[in-house]
Amino acid sequence: MPELPEVEAYRRLAQAALGRTIAAVCVGDRRFLRGGTTLRQLRTALEGRAFTAARRRGKLLVLDVEGGGRLGLRFGMTGRLHVDGTSGVERLVYSSDRRLPSWDRFSVSFDDGGALVVSDPRLLGGVVLDPDEEALGPDAMAVSGAELYRALGQSRVALKARL
Repeated sequence: MPELPEVEAYRRLAQAALGRTIAAVCVGDRRFLRGGTTLRQLRTALEGRAFTAARRRGKLLVLDVEGGGRLGLRFGMTGRLHVDGTSGVERLVYSSDRRLPSWDRFSVSFDDGGALVVSDPRLLGGVVLDPDEEALGPDAMAVSGAELYRALGQSRVALKARL
């Protein structure tokens, strides 16, 4: 599951988007919307507001929104986050190194002229409003070695399936 360190890099990059007023929301491909989220809902929830915190829960990047609510971003194996033209991760093993505008699936433009963009050539990621973080279970970085050992037990099931 190499995406966890990538999402942590994206969380750090997203710090540059905090406190900036969102002027516009764009969805380049509606298939990128998840959990019943619509473009109209995104615009209502985000435009005129700012992100107040950037958090990671497993492979989900969560951006808290001023006045309440959260934006969840998933990147899959091929998605990348860009803030003001800076990429959080330069190279992904399972994705192209090219940056094509047609791969920009979701973006927010800030009133200062900058932007936060999710680019995903294979549409493996997605965006959702108010993701159910509790359904994800504990974050991998919050579990001790002893807790992990107890949770995995002596099962013969493949490790990735147990995780």
